[in-house]
This record gives sequence, C-alpha cells and structure tokens, in this order.
Amino acid sequence: MDKDFHFGTIYVLSRWSGFSSYNSLVIASASQFVDDNTDMVSMGRRASGHELLENMINVKENNNIWIPFHFLPGLDTTNPLICKKNSDLAQKMMNDLPEVKVNDSVSIFRLGIALHVYADTWAHQEFSGNLSPCNNVSNIFPPLKQIEGVGDNVNPIPVGHMEAYHYPDRPYLNWECTPQFPDGRNNWEEFIDASRKIYNFLTKIHSETNSISELTSEQENILLETFQSIKDENIEYRTSEWVNYVNNNKFEFVDFPGKDDTTGIDDTKIKYDMGFITDDDEFSLQFYLALEAHYNWVKENLKLNHVDILTDTNILDEPV
Repeated sequence: MDKDFHFGTIYVLSRWSGFSSYNSLVIASASQFVDDNTDMVSMGRRASGHELLENMINVKENNNIWIPFHFLPGLDTTNPLICKKNSDLAQKMMNDLPEVKVNDSVSIFRLGIALHVYADTWAHQEFSGNLSPCNNVSNIFPPLKQIEGVGDNVNPIPVGHMEAYHYPDRPYLNWECTPQFPDGRNNWEEFIDASRKIYNFLTKIHSETNSISELTSEQENILLETFQSIKDENIEYRTSEWVNYVNNNKFEFVDFPGKDDTTGIDDTKIKYDMGFITDDDEFSLQFYLALEAHYNWVKENLKLNHVDILTDTNILDEPV
C-alpha cells in the first residue's frame, strides 16, 4: 500500500476507533515511516524503507527489509515466503503486540509498525519479499505502459511486486495478471477488507469506550468512495486529498476537531511529516526500539516455522 493508506486511512481508522487526534497522528506517522525509513535516514540503525530495493547486490539486506516489513510470509506449505492476506502469522503478530499505552510512545510506535505490515498483507498478497520466480508476472492488464509510462525495454527484477509496478498499492485500480490474479483484482475491495480487520483490532484497544467493533455501513461507504474517487498515480496528491478530507471532517469524527490540549494537535492541523519522528531525538530512539522489536519478533516466529532467513543480530545496543 501507499502513503494514502498507511498514513491517511490508518489515521481515520484510529480516530474512528477512539484514539485522540494526537495519538492517531503518532500511529499513522509510524505506519508510514516504515516506508520512508531508508538507510540514509536511519543513520546506522535498522532500515525498513524502500531505498534499498534498487541495490540488489546485497540480497541479505534486501531480505531483511522486504520480508519482515512489507511481505510478511504467509507460511503456505507450497512456498512459505509468499505473502498471504490476513494470514495466521499476521494475526498472531497483531495479537502478540505489547499492551498499547497512550503515554508510552514505544508501544504506540510498535502498533503503527505492525499496522503497516498487516495492511500490506492485503496489497502484497501472492508475492514474496525475496528474489524469486514466484514474483514473475505476465499478461498484466491494463498494460503497464498505458498507466505507468513504462518503456518496452524495462526488465524489472522479480522481488516483491516489482514486475507489477505499483498496481497492487493503488486503491482505485482494477487489474489482472497471471499467475497471481488471472480473474482480476479490485484493489478497493481488498482495501475495504483490510480496513475492517484493522478497525476491529483497534477497537479492542478502546473496548471500554467502544461497544461497536465493526465499521458501520456509512463508514464503509465513505472509505469506498474515497478509495475509488481519488484516482491519481501521484502518491503525494492522493495523500494530500486524504489529509484535506480529514481537515474538513469528511470522515465525520464525532469529536471533531479532537484537539489535544497538551500538544495543540487537532484534525484540522494533521499532515504527514517525517520530521515528526526524525527531528525528535526521543521519538526517533523510541521508533527504532519498536522497529527492532518487530524485526526480532518476525525473525523468531519464522524460525519457529523452520524459515531461517533473517539472521543478522540486533542493530541497537539498547535493550528492546
């Protein structure tokens, strides 16, 4: 998925489920920063972002990024590394999260990171995070060069969904390819399904104030309309539209604008900014502690299932 879901939709689902505007901003920012946390940004700490995709020489480093953070293995008996939507491992990841405390940024960051990985199991289903023939794509429709401006001489490497380019991540797109989706795939249906599951999980955290654990038909209709109507290849444009909708209460938050008296943050002021995490030394450390904890959880759970592909040691010296 792209920033419009990892930040925009996650913010909306967090607010609907009972989180304040400020805590929703922390969760959504952590969710999106998983993509933006490149080697350059991380200053020697663990990278989880997309930048290393272009450096296919170091296969180990690419595995350490794509498998735990973007293509959580579904542990299917045919090919355990292929990502499966809402897999047993994905559900276990969410259920094993430490208790989320609103005054504990590490636990909130851990939640945001897990939500990124969990959501991606819908977008990235049937692809794997390693260099593998299972990621080969043929008969893709619409033809790539009609939408992407891709030249005839481009030969993408079969890691993740590179051969399908950004088709799996765009909410508004109906597309097909073989062997993964020969009968076609409506991304908006997949994204709605992911939203249902994420909302259900988030409401459990606020069970004392939330008696409804399922999206209402009105909420689903608002999400569906937003997924389908913002049609643009440009991620930044789509994200800016989500932010604009939040700022103007298109999502009908009952406590709009949900101002936090301590921080001054409310729904009319939210936006995505990497500096929200990177420019704050304490936030930055807490994010990387949470990132390392997530990585170690995936590594150990893959080992328990006889998939020993993540083998490096902790990057951070601090206990996690």
